[in-house]
Amino acid sequence: PSPRVTLKFTTTPLTGLPNWSVTTTSGFTATAALTVALWPLPALAAIVVAGLIWSLFNVAFVMIFGFGPVMLAERGWSVAAAGSAVSVVMWMTMLSVPAGGVLADWTKRHLTVIGVGGVLFAAVLVAAARTDAVVASFVVLGIICGIPAGPIMSLPARDRCRTMGSFES
Repeated sequence: PSPRVTLKFTTTPLTGLPNWSVTTTSGFTATAALTVALWPLPALAAIVVAGLIWSLFNVAFVMIFGFGPVMLAERGWSVAAAGSAVSVVMWMTMLSVPAGGVLADWTKRHLTVIGVGGVLFAAVLVAAARTDAVVASFVVLGIICGIPAGPIMSLPARDRCRTMGSFES
């Protein structure tokens, strides 16, 4: 006779998580269960706060690229010139993100760098929308907006894999 395999599917009574059990006619049994590890409340709160900080930072950053070209086009700039001017922010940010991380590590004041950098980012963002010196203000905006990014990314350093997955999902 050919070997027979029995597959048994159950759920855990309290959580409803699935459990599988496979049994063969030769008596071999293999089981698998899905488990969920709960994080302690302080760690979960830290993860949520870090995720909110990173999310809000990215919303402000994306606003530059979403509304900057339209704002400049309304001022009479061509679409190509407006896009080029706004791209200066990204080019400067590529330099200022690592610089912000170095500054935070050098001063050992990550939260201060995040706080001051965030406030400066907000102030320069408002000022850049109201000035006629567009390219200069976008250079400054790119330098300032990248400073808090490195320290923000290092907030949940203990659980980096799990927390970054939480941010990005």
